[in-house]
Amino acid sequence: MQQQKLKDPAPDTSAGFSLPSYCLKFTDDGLGSRKELQFEAINASKALLVAQEEASNRRAELWCDGRKLCNISHTGAGVWEVSP
Repeated sequence: MQQQKLKDPAPDTSAGFSLPSYCLKFTDDGLGSRKELQFEAINASKALLVAQEEASNRRAELWCDGRKLCNISHTGAGVWEVSP
């Protein structure tokens, strides 16, 4: 399995707190191989923006600190579907 780490271009850690850790998990689905992308984001909204950018036309699971948040997939109509 391939693992990658993404960096938030401008994380705000000036307040002395660490950002939540997110993981985007892809399965071997015929469109690409199984892989995980680990990154930090200020909140789930920002994490979904990263997921949208990285997932392209693949299905993926979005996790935060070891807890599954949702599944994401891109429909043929150009709409992103987010489901539990």
